[in-house]
Amino acid sequence: MGLYAKTVSNLEGVARKLDPEFNLFDQAKPLIGDLFRRQLVGAAPLQDLLKVALDRPKACP
Repeated sequence: MGLYAKTVSNLEGVARKLDPEFNLFDQAKPLIGDLFRRQLVGAAPLQDLLKVALDRPKACP
């Protein structure tokens, strides 16, 4: 995690040198929100729910 934080910090430093108005966290906020939503809820929650609801257990021999 420490190396990840250092890498993000370095990338923001390079981006700010190229464009002083650039804010990495404002740019990444929608992407991070979508990533967390997909991890917590899934990419297609309604379809997943229907698959589980319609999945019939197989009869045991």
